[in-house]
Amino acid sequence: MNEPIPEEVWESSGRFYDPFRPNIEPNGFFSLEEMLASRNDTLSAIRNVFCQSSLFIFTLGLTEAWINGEHGYVYPMCPGTVVGEFDEKKHSFINYRYPQIFRDLHDSFNLIKKVNPSIKLLLTVSPVPLTATAANQHVLVATTYSKSTLRAVADDMVSSSTDIDYFPSYELITSFPFRGMFYQENLRNVTDEGVDFVMKTFFSCLGDQNIINAIPNKPASEGTYPVIKNEDIVCEEEMLSAFSSKG
Repeated sequence: MNEPIPEEVWESSGRFYDPFRPNIEPNGFFSLEEMLASRNDTLSAIRNVFCQSSLFIFTLGLTEAWINGEHGYVYPMCPGTVVGEFDEKKHSFINYRYPQIFRDLHDSFNLIKKVNPSIKLLLTVSPVPLTATAANQHVLVATTYSKSTLRAVADDMVSSSTDIDYFPSYELITSFPFRGMFYQENLRNVTDEGVDFVMKTFFSCLGDQNIINAIPNKPASEGTYPVIKNEDIVCEEEMLSAFSSKG
């Protein structure tokens, strides 16, 4: 299945922005040709990764998205939050349900297998909760729906193919035995200690002691890692929340 690349381009103050990578150049591209060349280079690099890799690790994050209602393609964030203009006649919010997520992920992996039949897929689920939602419900409920649905999709994907596996990074961070100890003060971002714990667990499953030993043990308070302050966190969901509050 080969679908044409959408021709949509956003222009602001004489600069050009890629709707599908709006943050790639914060100040925009100098020309349309420069933007298209960058997009084509990225697509070529992605194809090369699929062709050359033996293992592709994919993290499922959330179920909410914004789409172009006329043509059906998906934006990485709501138009107008970073650049572009939101048009309620053109842009629609969608909260994907299990059947479509499973089908799209299954079809995507089949497409990758066509260019690299020997590649294998490792699925994970992001432990980072939503900080804002466009669904008409509390963000805690929205987060539970997203993570539960994606976790179920991952499990059934594993059951459907011998070339797909799952690693429980989500469970290692969020499960009750760990009492939320791997979250930063904002209760959203994962601490460096949490990342190290997940990575050590991953490589221990592979029996690679050299990599395990290379992962530092010092906590962030000892200066091994930079500590991210709450006010330094910028994410697309917060942009969406700020954008929607202006209406």
